[in-house]
Amino acid sequence: RHLALQYFSVRGVMEFTEELVKVTGQYEAQRAALRAILQDEAGADRLLEKFQDLALYSPFTFQDLTGYAKQLAAVGVPIEDIYETTKRLADVSAGVGVDLSRIILAYGQVRSATFLKGSELRQFTEAGIPLVEILAEQFTKLEGKVVTVAEVFDRISARQVSFDAVAQAFKTMTSEGGKFYKMQETLSQTVQGHVSNLRDAFEKMLYTMGEEQSGVIKKSVNGLRVLMENYEYVGKTIVGLVTTLGTYKTTLIAIRAYQKAVEFVQL
Repeated sequence: RHLALQYFSVRGVMEFTEELVKVTGQYEAQRAALRAILQDEAGADRLLEKFQDLALYSPFTFQDLTGYAKQLAAVGVPIEDIYETTKRLADVSAGVGVDLSRIILAYGQVRSATFLKGSELRQFTEAGIPLVEILAEQFTKLEGKVVTVAEVFDRISARQVSFDAVAQAFKTMTSEGGKFYKMQETLSQTVQGHVSNLRDAFEKMLYTMGEEQSGVIKKSVNGLRVLMENYEYVGKTIVGLVTTLGTYKTTLIAIRAYQKAVEFVQL
């Protein structure tokens, strides 16, 4: 029995290592692409770190989120707005169950035109997004008088609904009290309850490994070698994580923990 447990622990580490290499390669590719699109290496790196953290409790993968960020960058969303815009649109997408690319396409078209047209409104409506109702409430509050849904349609026809009004409507829908507030977390609730403790466990493990390596982990291969040397403990931890979260989420947690460990031991 003991040998069987050791076998599965080693096997878990081996499979995890393969996935670690794969996801790390994907991360490097996304970083290179985002840096090229944004023409801002530091800004791109900051965005990637935020998306890594968001992916831990989002139904979307890190690959998904960075891909959507690139779409938003391509339609001209400023770098300082990309993360929040991606997060808000992802919350809406998670709530209505519609491909986020569709929502980004319509959102980008409105931004390019600077006003809301009937064609984009139709795309939002078909996606199940109650944009007109939110706009009616928004205008009512702003103008201090009742603005009906019918009047909003008239304003759209007259090209009087600006992109800023649409952006604010999405902000309203995804802020506290909104229909899609923290929808990604809601859909990932079964994972969310475990991620914090598991992440702490991985960070503690990697911090310890860093100290054992004379306080410095400079290369991924060194980190992987330490993982193999501690296969019994690491294997059991990885098996538990994979069972709870799946291989991809487990790998992403470990990568973030490893990066934090590097920062920690270099202080």
